[in-house]
Amino acid sequence: MISLPLVGGSMLEGQEFKTPLPAHCTLMPALMLVGRQNIGELIEVVGNRTRSEEWPRLEIIPSEKVLFGPKLNVPVTQVVEHYLRKAHNILLIALPGVEHEREDWVFKGYKPHVSDINDWTFLDKEPIVATELVILEIFELPTGKVKRVRVVIPLKR
Repeated sequence: MISLPLVGGSMLEGQEFKTPLPAHCTLMPALMLVGRQNIGELIEVVGNRTRSEEWPRLEIIPSEKVLFGPKLNVPVTQVVEHYLRKAHNILLIALPGVEHEREDWVFKGYKPHVSDINDWTFLDKEPIVATELVILEIFELPTGKVKRVRVVIPLKR
């Protein structure tokens, strides 16, 4: 999973989350490495792409309140997608051969959003320019899913 924290420093390398992540906008939903691919290669490719000339400045701008999830019961704030979609597509092209947990959440199905956390919503907040990109590893434990921050990549402004 590749995310953009809304507050720099809110996710640190090695940090694990068993509860919802701090406020963030998902850039790439859960993906699976296959064959000979490894997390180190993924980190290198993503890092190189974020430093390329084509990488856009990622402004996260609230748009509208909607409900997501299979039961349409997860409140989120959809965000303006132009530059986020561009970054999403750059990564999709740069990461051939990865499999996605939900194919319907990538390419045309990608809907950038910020999930509500308890009583907090992004809808009434000011736009934010992402300063970091975070790659998280997701794994199952007997007690449930855990998300571990593998790397935090600083972004140009």
